Amino acid sequence: MKHPIIVRAKKPKKFIYLNLGSSYKDKNDKGRRKILKDINGEPEIFIMRSPAIVFDISDKFDLERYTWLKNYPNISSKLSFEDTIANEMVSTEKMVESADAIQIAVAMTDKEILDFCKLTGIRTKDNSIEFVKAQVIKLANDDPNKFSRIINDRDKDYRVFIEHAIDVKMINFVNGTYKYNTETIGLTEDQVVQWLKDNKDIHALLRKEMSGNKKTKVKK
Repeated sequence: MKHPIIVRAKKPKKFIYLNLGSSYKDKNDKGRRKILKDINGEPEIFIMRSPAIVFDISDKFDLERYTWLKNYPNISSKLSFEDTIANEMVSTEKMVESADAIQIAVAMTDKEILDFCKLTGIRTKDNSIEFVKAQVIKLANDDPNKFSRIINDRDKDYRVFIEHAIDVKMINFVNGTYKYNTETIGLTEDQVVQWLKDNKDIHALLRKEMSGNKKTKVKK
């Protein structure tokens, strides 16, 4: 199976030709001299006459020439190396990740969609649930890693609760500080999550109050 590597000039419009000679000292190999050889094993001058060339590194001769060129001192300032097989594999992997994320997003309930929006800043006010869901699906497609990170967060429910609590002013976020009544409960969301875990009774009563039950005075 062929394995093409595309070598391109970084400034193709200004490219005329590139002459690198036939050898160089490789500082990564104790200064050993690396000699470029032709098909008969004779020293050969490397001349690149077009702004792009292709090596098939599944071929032994091409692999030797590619390796010689790739290790040439400071060559990265002049040429770029594109591994087409590796890029194709990355592209395929991203497509699979996006497909998986989209499948999860499509199956989400309206509540899950709205909770997800709380954690991402996706605007929901004045928009239909269909429009909002389309935004979530778009995020799943465009950034499946971010989507999966939020969906699989073990503290996701706590984070959603914090956002809702701030909306109804049960928790205040002022000047970079989270407060419950007059008590500072964290400078970061992670600290607030831990505070809620450590104060399960307050968390439970706040959840009950936010669900629409009769307001209860909560004491620590």
